Amino acid sequence: MSAVKRVQKLLAQAEKRLAQSAADQVSKRPKYFHVNDEISDIERIASTMASRKDEQDEIVLKGTGKAIAKAMSLALWFQQRVEYNVRIETGTVGAIDDIIPPEGEDEQMQDEGEDIPESRIRYASTIQIFVSAAA
Repeated sequence: MSAVKRVQKLLAQAEKRLAQSAADQVSKRPKYFHVNDEISDIERIASTMASRKDEQDEIVLKGTGKAIAKAMSLALWFQQRVEYNVRIETGTVGAIDDIIPPEGEDEQMQDEGEDIPESRIRYASTIQIFVSAAA
């Protein structure tokens, strides 16, 4: 639940930024431009900005390895609520591991003519969950 609360808090902050941006646009109008109701203008501009999918704020949750199951359970929780949009992407990521042989074993392997690799690449599955507020 702590991850859910963090995502909700970040989405609330995104909505505040959207409202502030709309208010800034209304306040930057020329002085001779008189409008009776600035609040309705702010609401109209904010809804227009929120409806644009390319500018909508998303919170990204990432999971790798064993954390994929936890990330999927969070995605399911958000997907069951109508006030959130959820998008899921899967993939793989390469991780470089440095190999340090135990003391004495390095010399023994060099005497036998074996090369010890300094590093190796391993691949891990990843998942990314994008959560945004429903428009």
